[in-house]
Amino acid sequence: MIYSIETQRSIKKMNDNIVLYTINCPICNRIKQMLDAKKIQYTLCSDEEKMISLGIDVLPVLSINGALLQAKAAIEYINKYEA
Repeated sequence: MIYSIETQRSIKKMNDNIVLYTINCPICNRIKQMLDAKKIQYTLCSDEEKMISLGIDVLPVLSINGALLQAKAAIEYINKYEA
């Protein structure tokens, strides 16, 4: 089946698995506000053992389909995100 570009973008976004790893620091909270403002669906994770198992040692980290983005890259991703 062939989808329009708009439909492909919608499907991609619906299938994105986005997780914000956070300890509720000021930068973590700012990224959360940005995600909420853009109405990006995500899951919050504050499980320190999970973060350690993923090799996360600096927060916040935004995981997009398994790709880990530190704060600067996460902000760039959110700013470029089109609903």
